Amino acid sequence: VVESLEALLTSLLILLSPLFLALPVSFAWRWWVGIEPEQEHYREKVRRVLDSGIPLSRFRSELDAEARKVHLISDRQARIESDLLHPLRLQHFLLFPSLILWPLVGLFAALITLPMMPVLRLIEWVLIDKHVLSLVARIIQRYTRWEVIGIPRLGDGAKELDKVLASIYRMPITVFLGLFTYLIISYLPMSSFNVLLVSAAVY
Repeated sequence: VVESLEALLTSLLILLSPLFLALPVSFAWRWWVGIEPEQEHYREKVRRVLDSGIPLSRFRSELDAEARKVHLISDRQARIESDLLHPLRLQHFLLFPSLILWPLVGLFAALITLPMMPVLRLIEWVLIDKHVLSLVARIIQRYTRWEVIGIPRLGDGAKELDKVLASIYRMPITVFLGLFTYLIISYLPMSSFNVLLVSAAVY
């Protein structure tokens, strides 16, 4: 009984250890972005613009003036705007320990991505460069009377810190889709190697 209880406690600690690591990192990130009253004031101004559905570029001069009024440096503006556009929450920091395996995952991803690059470039050349996509849109408009509208990106004009933040923001979707794919295919009567190959192909 004692051994089984110890094993249970050890398993729980292993399962909860990412949470114990993620909580302080999450608080540190929040502090690094900005928690002072003047920083929260600027955050609220940016949030109002984003909630209105208008790109930040339309209000860039007003936001810069507001930042100067509360004595915010440009780097702090970038942190706040990046955090609103690509908010990192607890689920992101839970996955941070997996970055240790980043070189191995990167190599595995390269083996899948590099052979696909010519195919993707060919699709881009046909759809975009040869205007096939716009031709399809015009045909749909002609027969359905639908209108094709362009929705500007809310982040246009934002002082973003780094494109890496956007990648980290999308990381949970990428990771959980990969796990979901693997879990489904792992039930098929295949060897472990074939399961990995099929999972990679489907993913």
